[in-house]
Amino acid sequence: MITRSKAINAFIEKIRSEVADYNIKVTITKSMNVYAKDGTPSCCGIFIPPEDDPRGIGHIRVAAGGQSLSETILSLAHEYIHFRQWRNNEKIYYTDDYFKLERNTERRAISFMKINSLPQKLLNEAMRHSSQYLHDLKTGVR
Repeated sequence: MITRSKAINAFIEKIRSEVADYNIKVTITKSMNVYAKDGTPSCCGIFIPPEDDPRGIGHIRVAAGGQSLSETILSLAHEYIHFRQWRNNEKIYYTDDYFKLERNTERRAISFMKINSLPQKLLNEAMRHSSQYLHDLKTGVR
């Protein structure tokens, strides 16, 4: 994905570069869904560790179709945080409490976006999307 923003492009490349060291490929598609390893559609993004792929290639997949740029970048940051949880063998990554995992991941994704100096307008929009996602998740809307 190439945008008009140098900061956003640098953010995407930073993630691509870091995960490549772990044999993980980043794909941002124009489709409405990405698919889990078993072929079921997943909403906006998914992280698949290399050991879960028959060829040993991990994936961060993000569906940009139907999403704003802020939602797409938030989805990328979210899946990148899942990668970091996996890489660091963090206890939260293996929890049975899905809401707890997602709340932790969203908080860290927003923080990661902030420290990478993404445009304030994009950050504000991403924070609203994150809050709505967590609200919907907690109340069972999604």
